[in-house]
Amino acid sequence: GVEKGYFGIPTDDDGLDESLEAELAQREDRAKDVLLMAANETFVWSSSYRRVMADYVSLLYARTKARRDATAWVSRSVSTDMRRLIDDEQFIQETANDYAALYKQPVSVAMLKERVKKAAEGVVDDEEKRRFFLSELFDTAKWVSDTVLLKRPWQVWEAPAHQQFVTSDNPVVTMLPINGDFAPGFGFNAEHLLVAFPLNWRSCLIVGRNQKSFRTADSHEVERANEIQIRCMLRNVYSHTKSAVVEGAVNEYGASSKFGENAFIVPGDRLPAIKELIKKRIQLQQERATMKKS
Repeated sequence: GVEKGYFGIPTDDDGLDESLEAELAQREDRAKDVLLMAANETFVWSSSYRRVMADYVSLLYARTKARRDATAWVSRSVSTDMRRLIDDEQFIQETANDYAALYKQPVSVAMLKERVKKAAEGVVDDEEKRRFFLSELFDTAKWVSDTVLLKRPWQVWEAPAHQQFVTSDNPVVTMLPINGDFAPGFGFNAEHLLVAFPLNWRSCLIVGRNQKSFRTADSHEVERANEIQIRCMLRNVYSHTKSAVVEGAVNEYGASSKFGENAFIVPGDRLPAIKELIKKRIQLQQERATMKKS
């Protein structure tokens, strides 16, 4: 499927700046040779090849429609929290007092409530949601590449004969080994977590396995890796050959792991509360004002 202007940034003249798409294409084009070589048992993962692949995989993670929908979900949550602040009389009064002290002039509680209301409405504006997703895309990709992928060992799994790895429109998934099995839905910070990314229908990159760099996976491992791909799909799963087993799995539990809700929780331990963010922002403004005076 095609969505026109998926990476277009809205401009002031109601147009779209699509230069980001060209930059993404350029970055991802660097990985085409590594993708072909990585599935070979004799391939040696040099530091430069690891960097190219890590950047590619992290960009795939960051740019998916599933993660874009997840950022929209975050925006809706933020908007809801901001609307609740309007009825928190004590917090609004304290904030008005803090701003009054900062700007050396009275700040109306009514005006502050109106500002919060407009901000809450703006957060869920379609253009603002798109702008937010695009603005933090590269930062998210860099975090995944530097903090998650490059700091962990890599292994390539080869599928046994008569089996295949499937992929999806959300191809970078996480698997947590538990009692000889894999559990889906865990965020990148989970201890002992594995990150799986199918290189092709015969092989899959596994990040987090501290063993030899290439091995033949057993049938159960391939089945479970495929199941997690299907659970984390958004709309589509792709297999090399037509498979009744894959089709049945898609119909039974496809897209049951929802990005940002019960899977792939936003990097970090938690999202800070809106109150914390506002208080921190005022504190930073106060510190900057003090520094200017000194």
